[in-house]
Amino acid sequence: MSTQTDLAELYTTFFNRAPDAGGLTYWTDAITTGQLTLAQIAENWTTQQPEGQAAFPVTLTDAQFVEKVYGNILGRTSDADGAQYWLDQLGNGTLSRDAFALTLINGAKANTSAQGVLDNTLITNKATVGVAYADKGLNDTTLGAKVLSSVSTDAASVSGTLAILSLIPSATAGQTAAVLASANQLLTNLATLITTAPGEVADASTYLQTLASGATSSTNLVTLLDNASTLLTSAASNPAALDNPAVQGSAAVVVATPGTGGGGTPTPTFTVTEDINGVLTFGGTATGDVTFTVTNGDATFLRGGVSATPAIDVSTITDTGGATVKLAANATGLSFADATKLTSLTNVDLNNKTLSLTGVQASDVASALALTGVIAVAAAPGDAATALTLNAESLAKVSGFTNITLADTSATINTNLLALLSNTNVVAIDSTENTTAINLTAAQGILTANTDKLAAGDQITVVDTSANINSNLTALFANAKIDSIDSSQNTTALNLTAAQGILTANTDKLAAGDQITVLDTSANINNNLTALFANAKIDSIDSNENTTAINLTAAQGILTANTDKLAAGDQITVVDTSANINNNLTALFANAKIDSIDSNENTTAINLTAAQGILTANTDKLAAGDQITVVDTSANINSNLTALFANAKIDSIDSSENTTAINLTAGQGILTANTDKLAAGDQITVVDTSANINSNLTALFADAKIDSINSSEDTVAIGLTTAQATNANLLKLSADDRVTLNAAGGDSFSFLTNVDRVNTGASNVTGAASTSAAAVDGTAGNQWFFAADVGGDSTADELTFYNTATSSAQKIVLSGVTSVSLDSAGVFNLTPEVV
Repeated sequence: MSTQTDLAELYTTFFNRAPDAGGLTYWTDAITTGQLTLAQIAENWTTQQPEGQAAFPVTLTDAQFVEKVYGNILGRTSDADGAQYWLDQLGNGTLSRDAFALTLINGAKANTSAQGVLDNTLITNKATVGVAYADKGLNDTTLGAKVLSSVSTDAASVSGTLAILSLIPSATAGQTAAVLASANQLLTNLATLITTAPGEVADASTYLQTLASGATSSTNLVTLLDNASTLLTSAASNPAALDNPAVQGSAAVVVATPGTGGGGTPTPTFTVTEDINGVLTFGGTATGDVTFTVTNGDATFLRGGVSATPAIDVSTITDTGGATVKLAANATGLSFADATKLTSLTNVDLNNKTLSLTGVQASDVASALALTGVIAVAAAPGDAATALTLNAESLAKVSGFTNITLADTSATINTNLLALLSNTNVVAIDSTENTTAINLTAAQGILTANTDKLAAGDQITVVDTSANINSNLTALFANAKIDSIDSSQNTTALNLTAAQGILTANTDKLAAGDQITVLDTSANINNNLTALFANAKIDSIDSNENTTAINLTAAQGILTANTDKLAAGDQITVVDTSANINNNLTALFANAKIDSIDSNENTTAINLTAAQGILTANTDKLAAGDQITVVDTSANINSNLTALFANAKIDSIDSSENTTAINLTAGQGILTANTDKLAAGDQITVVDTSANINSNLTALFADAKIDSINSSEDTVAIGLTTAQATNANLLKLSADDRVTLNAAGGDSFSFLTNVDRVNTGASNVTGAASTSAAAVDGTAGNQWFFAADVGGDSTADELTFYNTATSSAQKIVLSGVTSVSLDSAGVFNLTPEVV
């Protein structure tokens, strides 16, 4: 493939026309001499050439750009999948716009699908015609655009178009305005035939090729081309019009060529005059529509391929003299006054052509844009900095103004926002719908150069991924222009610091429905926890120090609305007074989010029920160093006593019923670690078998916490020594139990409260004055005595002697004796001594 063909394809892509001869020569030389590559030329045309900038202004969105390129080079709209692919490439910066155009061309050529083959054929056909156009030395860009419109994937369209081009003289002198206008019209009619009667294109091609091969230097080209235009117009609606195309072609050449039997036709004439009132009068023998072109404010009129002279100043024309005149080509370089005059004249038909204005004052821009056909308005010198307010559609048509306020709907602004923010000529952007948001990305929102352009009073929203928002959140919160922040990923959290989360000015910006998480150190969270819990926008609170506790009050900890916000894996501690903890303890134990409970009053007890105290899941939450007390009924304590004693976290156990006993086994009662837990004032009873009690009796008597000892076997004796038979000990024993005092020789005792029997396994056993009557067993031959306090005055009133061998007794009445004893020699001792 030649460099010229490559460039012709690029002309089609960017300018939608055939290359002009001068341009193709220039750019071909640039490539062949190594000054530029094709890619560099594409970039130059996109960013630096006025024609390229006009065709693809920066205000075009990527979607609009893709569609326009597809239309130029492929003659169709994009398919959805293809368009999305290119939009992704452009959007993520993989491709620039100029690179996209080349990539699309090369991709179409490489595509072997049915559509790909058609696309490749059309690209090739247009390039072929484009190179042929430039080879003719033609530089008319309007005709260059027209020549591509008559080319399709049908080979006959190519041969037909090439035939028309071959009829145009190569010499510049022969390329008169009349010839070019007639060629333009014939190309237009061929393009119409392709779309309305594609089955006639082959005959049309044969006909046109016959004209090209038969025409001579004597042929009147205007007549030949105009007659061909008439025939193709007829063929569009009459299939028979082009029957025998070669014969008709030969005949047409004869008619247009003098001296060939047709006699030719006289050279037509065409004149135009303007009277002093600006009224035009047309004359001459030329026929057909009167058309005109405008250059530098002067109108040149044509009819039947013949130009009238002189050109007429548009500003002086007041009337066309009743003749309808049609604009033949897009008009450029018009003043506002000329454009106003043209569009106001009766019988002037712009013929779907466009007007480009220059030197327009800012005050006239709105009126200029309102004129029919106006597509471009350039600023007047010295007026560029004048303030101007435009909508997006008008902005695309205006150039040269540097102080523009863009005022349009939010939807239109959003569609064009990237281009508007980057357009240095746009100094302000103002939505006409203050309650409909202008949507920025996070990257756009952090640039004050962007947000400074946005109008106060407009609703400004940052819409982006959570990751992009999080990366820029501080700046987004700080920017007063930004009203709201909305993640496009509702399930991916926006992460705030605690300091950010307590400011309603911040969280008011966050969109309802987004996942909002406060992520910070435990210390920062603790300092702001009340406010963070209170803020309904905050969905979760997560410490980045999982082993450092987040501290709640008891009142905070019992609200699931609070603890539901706390992140799983964080260490959650309730720190409060013991009273507040006690008031809410059941709920605090039940909440799985709460890891520990810590009283800030270590000497004031946290009170558990017995049922709470036996659950390690509960007591594991309680802080070491806190005073932990189980307070419950004696029955509930008794049901759980073993577990309560075993739990080292429990410091004390206190019955709420002081007169109902807490019952210990003997094994429990001898452990001070157990009885130390029992509250003073509670009734503590050891209840066990007589054997277990006897094995631990000394320790049980010694423990002041134990109030009573009760055998679970009333008929099995609890055995005491005389040393244990103190009143304090004997009072601990149950009256229902069998209690035996085991006395030895020489022993003496003072009390027998609750003693059922005295066992005198040896002789010489004595009792004291305050003892009460009890059955006494003794070994045969032994003797013993018993002193009784009959009067109840704590003195021995009676002294009874027994002999077990004779079962005899002798009673002596005493007076004032407080103590009686019998020594080992058998001598009685009385106190005071009685003779």
